[in-house]
Amino acid sequence: MPPDPERWQLESFLERLDEWIESEQPPDDLRRTVTAWILTRYDDPYQGVQREPGFDNLWFGEIPRTRHGQGKAVACS
Repeated sequence: MPPDPERWQLESFLERLDEWIESEQPPDDLRRTVTAWILTRYDDPYQGVQREPGFDNLWFGEIPRTRHGQGKAVACS
């Protein structure tokens, strides 16, 4: 069972989002999808992601509705 989301503190997500946008220059619809997903992390940071084996506190997951190009998708950890 994941830790209590009430104790979760979102750190550096918006800075990482800005870096991703600058480096990848995603289309507007993909950027909006990722941005909206990040904002849902305030409510439940563990929804749709899973603990990465071999790491004490690393969670990883593909962001829904972000598959694009030739087998590409946006993921977050």
